[in-house]
Amino acid sequence: MVEYFVLFTLLLLLPFLPGIAELLIREDDNPLDIKQDFSKDPAFFGKSFQKILAQALLQRSKRISEDSIEVVLSTGKPEILRLYKNTVGGKHMMDIVFAEDTEVKTDSPLESYKEVVVNGNFTTWHPCKVRSLLVFGNLNVNYSLSVVRWVHVEGIAKIRARSVLGVNFYAREIKITAPCTFKRMFANKVQIGEEVKEEAFKKEEAHYIKGTIRSKGSLNIKTEDRKLIIEGSLISDEDIVAEGGIWIKGDVFSHAGVVFLKNVVVGEAGKVKSVVGKKRVVLGQKVKVYGYVHTDGSGVVEI
Repeated sequence: MVEYFVLFTLLLLLPFLPGIAELLIREDDNPLDIKQDFSKDPAFFGKSFQKILAQALLQRSKRISEDSIEVVLSTGKPEILRLYKNTVGGKHMMDIVFAEDTEVKTDSPLESYKEVVVNGNFTTWHPCKVRSLLVFGNLNVNYSLSVVRWVHVEGIAKIRARSVLGVNFYAREIKITAPCTFKRMFANKVQIGEEVKEEAFKKEEAHYIKGTIRSKGSLNIKTEDRKLIIEGSLISDEDIVAEGGIWIKGDVFSHAGVVFLKNVVVGEAGKVKSVVGKKRVVLGQKVKVYGYVHTDGSGVVEI
């Protein structure tokens, strides 16, 4: 009878033994070594693919026809690199598209289930639907562009047609003059519609707010007769709405949404700032951001 009681007690205590041991021994008592200066690289996807493709072309490539090369990328399996000159188009289910010339344009609708790489400037005159897009020059979108994953543009990206900008959109400078959707954008300057000049704030008599504004509720900032300069950041648990001639020199963060309806500038030239709306970001006419625009929910350009 005693044996059964001992066995029952052991079985009862068994699930708690690891926790008791941890309390007594404390093997994980020291905090994890976390690199505090780590930051995400907004160009990570494009840079990584550039490196992988360059290594594959140098070390593990072979020509299989006049317009195609077999390369082995990071997956370890052979991929077909389809070569084009100054025009590109067609449907590509299994091959990576590579346009070699410095000036490239579409000559027909382009659809690719893999990456599209352009060695120079790329101009779209037809619908384009791609998984990822790498452009070493400037990007000019004159017809609808739909991206599933990422876009990396070494130069200036001008979006003049309704587009889906994927999960991550990177360029040296981004100019958007058409309705778009996005998740993350980064550029030295993200400009929506006509540019708002910072000089306009300096020429006119403006109101000033110095310091960061924090709120547990929503922030609704609208101006009509006079410009407003906020020498700090906006942080809120609820929506942040701004309109009417507002220059925010710090970051903007909301656990809900960020809505810039019209005439809003965030940051300054040469200083990277962030606009983060966890649930949504809406950008309207004459909005400019120096740096990041990010949302985990829906990102919309309404213009």
